[in-house]
Amino acid sequence: MRRTLVSVVLAVVLLGAAACVANPPPPQRATATATPAGVATATLPVTLAGKTVRVRYDSGPAVTLAFAADAASVIRRGADRSATTVPATVVALEAGVFLVTWTEADGIASQVQDFRTGAVHGTWAHRPDPDAPYTIETRTGTVRLSG
Repeated sequence: MRRTLVSVVLAVVLLGAAACVANPPPPQRATATATPAGVATATLPVTLAGKTVRVRYDSGPAVTLAFAADAASVIRRGADRSATTVPATVVALEAGVFLVTWTEADGIASQVQDFRTGAVHGTWAHRPDPDAPYTIETRTGTVRLSG
């Protein structure tokens, strides 16, 4: 009787383990139109190297940032300026959150891009002309991977 009980328990455990392996849940995939809320950590980018990011500001023009394979430069495209390749620095602050800084012809732009929430917070220090003092503008908006 004891052998039968052990055999039944062992069979139940083995069948349960086989069912878990034989039918795993499908991987979570985020679509281009999905909202960031509720996206699992596994779908967050661990690097921006080789990625293209779309930033839409609450005020001002939208911009597309295409990062080089080593993330040491970025091609910035926007309605307000022609496409330019400029040096960039990308620092991962935590899973899915990056501090991105790049140079502009007339100043420096810096953003915190949070792919967990889809929010971007940016600061742009620039000179309207070479003899003028720096002007600092802040912008907020949304950010998402594109393409």
